[in-house]
Amino acid sequence: MINKTIKKEHIIKAIKKVIEEGVPSNRKSTKFVLEYEGKHYPPKYILSLASKIANNKELSPSEFSGGNESNTFLSNLNFKIINTSNTKVDLPIKKSNSQINICTAIIGSNKTFNKWDKASIDDKEKLLNEILKNINPQSNILILPAGYFQVDHNILNQTTNEIVSRITNELSQKNLDTIVCLGIDGLKHNLKIDQLGLAISKTGLLAKARKFHHMDNSINLAKNAFSEEEQKSRFFTINNVNFYLAVCYDLYGINHNKLPKSKAPDKIIGMIHGFDLADKGSAVDFARKAMAGASKQWGSNCYSSAFFAENVSFENWPSGVNWKHGNDSVTSKKYEDIKIDDNYRKNFDSEFSISLRYFEK
Repeated sequence: MINKTIKKEHIIKAIKKVIEEGVPSNRKSTKFVLEYEGKHYPPKYILSLASKIANNKELSPSEFSGGNESNTFLSNLNFKIINTSNTKVDLPIKKSNSQINICTAIIGSNKTFNKWDKASIDDKEKLLNEILKNINPQSNILILPAGYFQVDHNILNQTTNEIVSRITNELSQKNLDTIVCLGIDGLKHNLKIDQLGLAISKTGLLAKARKFHHMDNSINLAKNAFSEEEQKSRFFTINNVNFYLAVCYDLYGINHNKLPKSKAPDKIIGMIHGFDLADKGSAVDFARKAMAGASKQWGSNCYSSAFFAENVSFENWPSGVNWKHGNDSVTSKKYEDIKIDDNYRKNFDSEFSISLRYFEK
């Protein structure tokens, strides 16, 4: 619901902010625009920003509706609303002049998945600290696998908050501006019934996503691909670049569900559980059908991380994917047809084999 404390002056300030910064790719208008001084703006996004200006809380898209609710509110403030089906409009696109450095951490081991999953939170945190010691401090984003931490379903929220706090403190102590993206699974009778993705900075939790797409109904799925989790969006923005958290099979879901291009982020972050000897062919499927499929559907680069168990090779697996083949079938392509070349790699061994791959936007 739109807060009635939003006044005309807040709308105008929001418009000025959009003039300066543009509109994120996932917040464009699809049917109506607000016209102001001859220029066009997305009504729902303007109201989200106006709420932040008026109440210090940005309204998320799920908290109110576009169309009649947004348009009526703005019309009552004497703003003009135009149906885009009747006229051509141009929206200010959000652009970035800043370089974005993305690091995908690929983790390999001779251990089984079961041993990886059963490693304690302390051991996983120790590994994360090793990665952070070796990472290029200029990295804006570090991507780790889905299910990096395994916790009890019954205390999922409490344990997640504790993990976020520990990572936030570690980033602060190291004075790193890197945003850590990783997965947490909530276990019930050894089943991963909760599968979450988090984006964590030294200031706290930026974004949170619950898996929305799965092969069966064995886990607790999000209501849809854009719903919030604990009042947190699965989108976050760095330097005017919009990112979307995808938890493992969500990457298949983007294309399978034909998610609208109007919602597309600039970049997709994929957190994948991983691959072992029993399903090493899935690594190929994930790269082509899931990652390339998502990139094809949304026109967005996809960057992913995964765990490779039982010495499954990951040297040639592409952790950055960009689709540029039009309507061709994703299954007709090889790794070299879809991969984004990493600019640099740093490999090191601890208890696990780590490959840090760097991509620059």
